[in-house]
Amino acid sequence: MPNNAAWNTATTVPAERDAQAVSLSVAARPAASPAPSGLLVQYDFAAGDTLTTPSINTIGFNFERSRPMATAPNGQVGVEFSYQGGSPAEGGDNYHWKELDYSLGAGIDENYERILLWIPSNYEHRKMTRLRLVTPNSADSWVKGDLVRGANGSSEGLFDFTDGTYVWLKYAQAFFSNSAWVGTITNTTKSLSVDTDDRNFAKPGNNNKFNAQWEGSYSSNGMIPEYNSGADNLVTEPSFFTCKATSAISPSSGGGDANNSGTTGNRPSDTVVPAGIDPVNDLGQLHEFVTRRKRATAIGANDGLCQIWKNGVLVYEVLDFPLFSATNNFFTKGYLLGYANSGFEETTTFYITKYELYGDTPPEGITP
Repeated sequence: MPNNAAWNTATTVPAERDAQAVSLSVAARPAASPAPSGLLVQYDFAAGDTLTTPSINTIGFNFERSRPMATAPNGQVGVEFSYQGGSPAEGGDNYHWKELDYSLGAGIDENYERILLWIPSNYEHRKMTRLRLVTPNSADSWVKGDLVRGANGSSEGLFDFTDGTYVWLKYAQAFFSNSAWVGTITNTTKSLSVDTDDRNFAKPGNNNKFNAQWEGSYSSNGMIPEYNSGADNLVTEPSFFTCKATSAISPSSGGGDANNSGTTGNRPSDTVVPAGIDPVNDLGQLHEFVTRRKRATAIGANDGLCQIWKNGVLVYEVLDFPLFSATNNFFTKGYLLGYANSGFEETTTFYITKYELYGDTPPEGITP
Protein backbone atom coordinates (compact mmCIF):
# COMPACT_ATOMS: atom_id res chain seq x y z
CA MET A 1 0.00 0.00 0.00
CA PRO A 2 1.48 3.33 -0.96
CA ASN A 3 2.39 5.85 1.68
CA ASN A 4 0.24 8.96 1.99
CA ALA A 5 -0.64 11.82 4.30
CA ALA A 6 -2.85 9.56 6.37
CA TRP A 7 0.28 7.82 7.64
CA ASN A 8 1.61 11.02 9.16
CA THR A 9 0.35 10.57 12.69
CA ALA A 10 2.18 13.68 13.82
CA THR A 11 -0.04 15.84 11.61
CA THR A 12 -3.32 14.26 12.67
CA VAL A 13 -3.15 14.70 16.43
CA PRO A 14 -6.07 16.75 17.80
CA ALA A 15 -4.91 19.72 19.84
CA GLU A 16 -7.26 18.66 22.63
CA ARG A 17 -5.33 15.43 23.15
CA ASP A 18 -2.09 17.33 23.59
CA ALA A 19 -3.82 19.74 25.92
CA GLN A 20 -5.02 16.92 28.14
CA ALA A 21 -1.42 15.87 28.83
CA VAL A 22 -2.66 12.54 30.09
CA SER A 23 0.56 10.59 29.60
CA LEU A 24 2.61 9.74 32.64
CA SER A 25 6.24 10.81 32.73
CA VAL A 26 8.81 8.16 31.88
CA ALA A 27 10.00 8.16 35.46
CA ALA A 28 6.50 7.65 36.85
CA ARG A 29 5.25 5.17 34.29
CA PRO A 30 4.57 1.72 35.76
CA ALA A 31 6.61 -1.26 34.71
CA ALA A 32 4.89 -3.73 32.43
CA SER A 33 2.72 -6.26 34.17
CA PRO A 34 3.49 -9.97 33.92
CA ALA A 35 1.93 -11.29 30.74
CA PRO A 36 -1.81 -11.25 31.47
CA SER A 37 -4.11 -13.85 29.97
CA GLY A 38 -7.75 -13.91 29.01
CA LEU A 39 -10.45 -11.26 29.41
CA LEU A 40 -9.11 -8.26 31.33
CA VAL A 41 -11.62 -5.50 30.54
CA GLN A 42 -15.24 -5.48 29.39
CA TYR A 43 -17.64 -2.62 28.70
CA ASP A 44 -20.96 -4.05 27.53
CA PHE A 45 -22.78 -0.85 26.61
CA ALA A 46 -25.73 -2.72 25.10
CA ALA A 47 -26.25 -4.40 28.49
CA GLY A 48 -26.13 -1.14 30.47
CA ASP A 49 -22.43 -0.50 31.13
CA THR A 50 -21.24 3.10 30.80
CA LEU A 51 -17.83 4.59 30.10
CA THR A 52 -17.24 4.76 33.87
CA THR A 53 -18.91 1.48 34.93
CA PRO A 54 -17.33 -1.55 33.22
CA SER A 55 -18.48 -5.12 33.81
CA ILE A 56 -14.87 -6.27 34.19
CA ASN A 57 -11.70 -4.27 34.85
CA THR A 58 -8.68 -6.07 36.29
CA ILE A 59 -5.87 -3.72 35.17
CA GLY A 60 -6.91 -0.17 36.06
CA PHE A 61 -8.16 0.56 32.53
CA ASN A 62 -10.11 3.78 32.04
CA PHE A 63 -11.55 5.88 29.23
CA GLU A 64 -10.08 9.37 29.36
CA ARG A 65 -12.84 11.45 27.83
CA SER A 66 -16.60 11.37 27.61
CA ARG A 67 -18.60 10.46 24.52
CA PRO A 68 -22.39 10.37 24.18
CA MET A 69 -24.33 7.14 24.53
CA ALA A 70 -27.20 6.57 22.09
CA THR A 71 -29.29 3.81 20.57
CA ALA A 72 -27.97 2.35 17.34
CA PRO A 73 -30.35 1.45 14.48
CA ASN A 74 -30.28 -2.19 15.64
CA GLY A 75 -31.85 -1.12 18.96
CA GLN A 76 -28.71 -1.58 21.08
CA VAL A 77 -27.17 1.22 23.11
CA GLY A 78 -23.61 2.11 22.21
CA VAL A 79 -20.99 4.82 22.33
CA GLU A 80 -21.86 7.25 19.54
CA PHE A 81 -19.31 8.58 17.05
CA SER A 82 -21.10 11.09 14.81
CA TYR A 83 -19.19 12.95 12.08
CA GLN A 84 -20.84 16.03 10.54
CA GLY A 85 -20.99 15.87 6.76
CA GLY A 86 -19.85 18.30 4.10
CA SER A 87 -17.28 18.81 1.37
CA PRO A 88 -13.84 20.21 2.23
CA ALA A 89 -15.10 23.55 0.93
CA GLU A 90 -17.95 23.39 3.46
CA GLY A 91 -15.73 22.44 6.40
CA GLY A 92 -16.38 18.71 6.12
CA ASP A 93 -12.75 17.98 6.98
CA ASN A 94 -13.09 19.71 10.32
CA TYR A 95 -15.07 16.91 11.98
CA HIS A 96 -12.40 14.23 12.33
CA TRP A 97 -11.88 14.28 16.05
CA LYS A 98 -14.31 11.83 17.61
CA GLU A 99 -11.89 9.22 18.90
CA LEU A 100 -12.24 7.74 22.37
CA ASP A 101 -8.95 7.81 24.31
CA TYR A 102 -8.08 5.36 27.06
CA SER A 103 -5.34 4.35 29.48
CA LEU A 104 -4.35 0.70 29.86
CA GLY A 105 -3.08 1.18 33.42
CA ALA A 106 0.04 -0.93 33.79
CA GLY A 107 1.86 -1.56 30.52
CA ILE A 108 0.92 -4.56 28.37
CA ASP A 109 3.25 -5.87 25.66
CA GLU A 110 0.62 -8.05 23.95
CA ASN A 111 -3.15 -7.80 23.83
CA TYR A 112 -6.30 -8.47 21.82
CA GLU A 113 -8.78 -5.60 21.52
CA ARG A 114 -12.35 -6.59 20.59
CA ILE A 115 -15.15 -4.21 19.61
CA LEU A 116 -18.66 -4.63 18.26
CA LEU A 117 -19.05 -1.81 15.74
CA TRP A 118 -22.23 -0.64 14.02
CA ILE A 119 -21.26 0.55 10.52
CA PRO A 120 -23.83 3.06 9.21
CA SER A 121 -25.65 2.51 5.93
CA ASN A 122 -24.26 5.75 4.45
CA TYR A 123 -20.58 5.04 5.21
CA GLU A 124 -18.15 5.88 2.40
CA HIS A 125 -14.38 5.95 2.13
CA ARG A 126 -14.32 9.27 0.30
CA LYS A 127 -10.55 9.86 0.14
CA MET A 128 -10.16 13.22 -1.57
CA THR A 129 -7.39 14.08 -4.05
CA ARG A 130 -6.44 17.71 -4.76
CA LEU A 131 -5.05 18.86 -8.13
CA ARG A 132 -3.69 22.36 -8.84
CA LEU A 133 -4.89 24.01 -12.04
CA VAL A 134 -2.32 25.55 -14.41
CA THR A 135 -4.99 28.03 -15.52
CA PRO A 136 -7.11 29.28 -12.58
CA ASN A 137 -10.89 28.87 -12.90
CA SER A 138 -10.52 26.60 -15.94
CA ALA A 139 -12.77 23.95 -14.33
CA ASP A 140 -15.52 26.33 -13.19
CA SER A 141 -18.11 24.71 -15.49
CA TRP A 142 -17.53 21.23 -14.08
CA VAL A 143 -20.35 19.73 -11.99
CA LYS A 144 -20.17 17.53 -8.90
CA GLY A 145 -20.20 13.87 -9.97
CA ASP A 146 -18.61 14.39 -13.38
CA LEU A 147 -16.30 11.51 -14.36
CA VAL A 148 -12.68 12.63 -14.75
CA ARG A 149 -9.91 10.70 -16.50
CA GLY A 150 -6.30 11.24 -15.52
CA ALA A 151 -3.27 12.32 -17.53
CA ASN A 152 -2.30 8.67 -18.03
CA GLY A 153 -5.51 8.10 -19.98
CA SER A 154 -6.79 5.31 -17.73
CA SER A 155 -7.15 6.32 -14.06
CA GLU A 156 -10.53 7.81 -13.14
CA GLY A 157 -12.11 9.79 -10.34
CA LEU A 158 -15.26 11.78 -9.61
CA PHE A 159 -15.18 15.58 -9.61
CA ASP A 160 -16.30 17.05 -6.28
CA PHE A 161 -15.66 20.81 -6.43
CA THR A 162 -13.23 23.55 -7.43
CA ASP A 163 -12.21 26.76 -5.69
CA GLY A 164 -10.67 28.17 -8.85
CA THR A 165 -7.10 27.25 -7.90
CA TYR A 166 -7.60 23.52 -7.27
CA VAL A 167 -10.00 20.77 -8.26
CA TRP A 168 -10.92 18.06 -5.76
CA LEU A 169 -11.68 14.49 -6.81
CA LYS A 170 -13.34 11.69 -4.87
CA TYR A 171 -12.28 8.04 -5.24
CA ALA A 172 -9.36 8.83 -7.57
CA GLN A 173 -7.69 5.70 -8.89
CA ALA A 174 -3.87 5.72 -8.59
CA PHE A 175 -4.36 8.63 -6.19
CA PHE A 176 -0.67 8.48 -5.21
CA SER A 177 0.66 8.81 -8.77
CA ASN A 178 1.81 12.10 -10.28
CA SER A 179 1.98 10.51 -13.72
CA ALA A 180 -1.73 9.65 -13.41
CA TRP A 181 -2.94 13.10 -12.40
CA VAL A 182 -0.34 15.77 -13.21
CA GLY A 183 -0.72 16.93 -16.83
CA THR A 184 -3.83 17.11 -18.97
CA ILE A 185 -6.90 15.64 -17.28
CA THR A 186 -10.27 15.25 -19.00
CA ASN A 187 -13.81 15.62 -17.76
CA THR A 188 -15.28 12.83 -19.89
CA THR A 189 -18.83 13.75 -18.87
CA LYS A 190 -18.45 17.15 -20.52
CA SER A 191 -15.60 16.40 -22.97
CA LEU A 192 -13.52 19.21 -21.44
CA SER A 193 -9.82 19.14 -20.52
CA VAL A 194 -7.66 21.18 -18.14
CA ASP A 195 -3.99 21.10 -17.21
CA THR A 196 -2.68 20.44 -13.70
CA ASP A 197 0.83 20.84 -12.29
CA ASP A 198 0.55 19.45 -8.75
CA ARG A 199 -1.17 16.55 -6.97
CA ASN A 200 -1.71 16.09 -3.26
CA PHE A 201 -4.16 14.70 -0.77
CA ALA A 202 -6.99 16.97 0.24
CA LYS A 203 -6.07 19.35 3.04
CA PRO A 204 -6.62 19.19 5.95
CA GLY A 205 -4.92 15.80 5.79
CA ASN A 206 -6.76 12.52 5.77
CA ASN A 207 -7.23 10.85 9.13
CA ASN A 208 -8.13 7.20 8.68
CA LYS A 209 -7.11 5.71 12.03
CA PHE A 210 -9.23 2.71 13.05
CA ASN A 211 -7.59 2.42 16.46
CA ALA A 212 -4.21 3.01 18.11
CA GLN A 213 -2.01 1.90 20.99
CA TRP A 214 1.29 3.41 22.04
CA GLU A 215 3.63 4.10 24.96
CA GLY A 216 4.97 7.55 25.71
CA SER A 217 4.08 10.27 23.23
CA TYR A 218 1.58 9.72 20.44
CA SER A 219 3.08 9.05 16.97
CA SER A 220 6.01 7.17 18.49
CA ASN A 221 6.42 3.75 20.05
CA GLY A 222 3.06 2.39 18.94
CA MET A 223 0.97 0.45 16.41
CA ILE A 224 -1.79 2.26 14.53
CA PRO A 225 -4.10 0.40 12.10
CA GLU A 226 -5.77 2.54 9.45
CA TYR A 227 -8.33 2.26 6.68
CA ASN A 228 -7.00 2.70 3.18
CA SER A 229 -7.83 1.55 -0.31
CA GLY A 230 -6.60 1.48 -3.88
CA ALA A 231 -9.70 3.05 -5.44
CA ASP A 232 -9.96 0.41 -8.17
CA ASN A 233 -13.75 0.39 -8.35
CA LEU A 234 -14.56 3.99 -7.44
CA VAL A 235 -17.71 4.20 -5.29
CA THR A 236 -18.12 0.47 -4.63
CA GLU A 237 -14.52 -0.28 -3.66
CA PRO A 238 -13.82 -1.96 -0.30
CA SER A 239 -11.68 -0.34 2.37
CA PHE A 240 -8.65 -2.30 3.55
CA PHE A 241 -6.61 -2.23 6.72
CA THR A 242 -3.00 -1.16 6.86
CA CYS A 243 -0.88 -0.63 9.98
CA LYS A 244 2.03 1.54 11.04
CA ALA A 245 4.51 0.57 13.74
CA THR A 246 6.51 3.60 14.86
CA SER A 247 9.83 3.32 16.64
CA ALA A 248 10.50 4.19 20.25
CA ILE A 249 13.65 6.19 19.50
CA SER A 250 14.92 7.14 16.07
CA PRO A 251 18.28 5.52 15.33
CA SER A 252 19.37 8.88 13.89
CA SER A 253 18.99 10.54 17.30
CA GLY A 254 22.36 9.18 18.35
CA GLY A 255 21.25 6.67 20.94
CA GLY A 256 18.51 4.44 22.23
CA ASP A 257 17.14 1.47 20.40
CA ALA A 258 19.19 1.14 17.23
CA ASN A 259 17.61 -0.83 14.36
CA ASN A 260 14.16 -0.06 15.76
CA SER A 261 12.87 1.83 12.74
CA GLY A 262 9.25 2.38 11.78
CA THR A 263 7.64 0.26 9.10
CA THR A 264 4.37 -0.21 7.24
CA GLY A 265 2.89 -2.99 5.17
CA ASN A 266 0.01 -5.15 4.01
CA ARG A 267 -0.66 -8.81 4.53
CA PRO A 268 2.38 -10.42 2.89
CA SER A 269 2.04 -12.72 -0.11
CA ASP A 270 -1.71 -12.22 -0.46
CA THR A 271 -3.17 -11.92 -3.92
CA VAL A 272 -6.59 -11.03 -2.47
CA VAL A 273 -6.78 -9.08 0.79
CA PRO A 274 -10.16 -9.37 2.56
CA ALA A 275 -11.98 -6.07 2.93
CA GLY A 276 -12.04 -4.15 6.20
CA ILE A 277 -15.37 -2.64 5.16
CA ASP A 278 -17.23 -3.83 2.08
CA PRO A 279 -19.60 -1.04 0.94
CA VAL A 280 -21.83 -3.55 -0.84
CA ASN A 281 -22.35 -6.09 1.97
CA ASP A 282 -21.32 -4.57 5.31
CA LEU A 283 -23.26 -1.33 5.71
CA GLY A 284 -26.12 -0.98 8.17
CA GLN A 285 -24.90 -3.91 10.27
CA LEU A 286 -23.06 -4.75 13.50
CA HIS A 287 -19.60 -6.28 13.01
CA GLU A 288 -16.97 -7.74 15.32
CA PHE A 289 -13.38 -6.50 14.97
CA VAL A 290 -10.46 -7.95 16.94
CA THR A 291 -7.04 -6.27 16.80
CA ARG A 292 -3.99 -8.08 18.15
CA ARG A 293 -0.76 -6.23 18.89
CA LYS A 294 2.50 -7.72 20.11
CA ARG A 295 5.78 -5.90 20.50
CA ALA A 296 9.10 -7.34 19.34
CA THR A 297 11.09 -9.39 21.84
CA ALA A 298 14.49 -7.73 21.26
CA ILE A 299 16.28 -5.11 19.20
CA GLY A 300 16.56 -6.47 15.69
CA ALA A 301 14.24 -9.41 16.40
CA ASN A 302 11.56 -8.07 14.00
CA ASP A 303 8.96 -10.35 15.54
CA GLY A 304 6.39 -7.77 16.60
CA LEU A 305 3.02 -8.26 14.98
CA CYS A 306 -0.34 -6.75 14.19
CA GLN A 307 -3.35 -8.84 13.19
CA ILE A 308 -6.99 -7.88 12.60
CA TRP A 309 -10.01 -10.19 12.42
CA LYS A 310 -13.41 -9.14 11.11
CA ASN A 311 -16.27 -11.39 12.16
CA GLY A 312 -13.73 -14.11 12.97
CA VAL A 313 -11.92 -13.92 9.61
CA LEU A 314 -8.30 -12.74 9.48
CA VAL A 315 -8.32 -9.64 7.22
CA TYR A 316 -4.87 -8.19 8.00
CA GLU A 317 -1.55 -9.28 9.42
CA VAL A 318 2.08 -8.23 9.52
CA LEU A 319 4.37 -10.52 11.50
CA ASP A 320 7.73 -8.76 11.31
CA PHE A 321 7.36 -5.35 12.96
CA PRO A 322 10.57 -4.19 14.75
CA LEU A 323 8.73 -2.26 17.49
CA PHE A 324 10.90 -2.69 20.60
CA SER A 325 12.03 -0.48 23.47
CA ALA A 326 14.78 -1.44 25.89
CA THR A 327 13.11 0.64 28.62
CA ASN A 328 9.34 0.58 28.04
CA ASN A 329 8.52 -2.32 25.75
CA PHE A 330 4.75 -2.19 26.21
CA PHE A 331 1.59 -0.20 25.44
CA THR A 332 0.01 2.19 27.97
CA LYS A 333 -2.34 4.40 25.91
CA GLY A 334 -4.78 4.02 23.06
CA TYR A 335 -7.89 5.24 21.29
CA LEU A 336 -10.79 3.98 19.17
CA LEU A 337 -12.10 5.32 15.84
CA GLY A 338 -9.82 8.28 15.15
CA TYR A 339 -10.86 8.55 11.51
CA ALA A 340 -13.06 10.42 9.10
CA ASN A 341 -11.55 9.54 5.69
CA SER A 342 -10.89 13.20 4.85
CA GLY A 343 -14.43 13.99 5.89
CA PHE A 344 -17.81 12.50 5.05
CA GLU A 345 -20.28 13.75 2.45
CA GLU A 346 -23.21 13.22 4.82
CA THR A 347 -23.39 13.16 8.60
CA THR A 348 -22.21 9.65 9.42
CA THR A 349 -22.70 7.93 12.78
CA PHE A 350 -20.99 4.81 14.15
CA TYR A 351 -21.72 3.00 17.43
CA ILE A 352 -19.55 0.74 19.58
CA THR A 353 -21.88 -1.49 21.56
CA LYS A 354 -19.20 -3.55 23.33
CA TYR A 355 -15.50 -3.11 24.14
CA GLU A 356 -13.23 -5.88 25.47
CA LEU A 357 -9.51 -6.18 26.11
CA TYR A 358 -7.74 -9.54 26.42
CA GLY A 359 -4.17 -10.37 27.35
CA ASP A 360 -2.17 -12.95 25.43
CA THR A 361 -5.12 -15.36 25.26
CA PRO A 362 -7.43 -14.46 22.34
CA PRO A 363 -11.21 -14.13 22.48
CA GLU A 364 -13.25 -17.21 21.69
CA GLY A 365 -13.33 -17.94 17.97
CA ILE A 366 -10.03 -16.18 17.21
CA THR A 367 -7.09 -18.36 16.13
CA PRO A 368 -3.77 -16.49 16.01
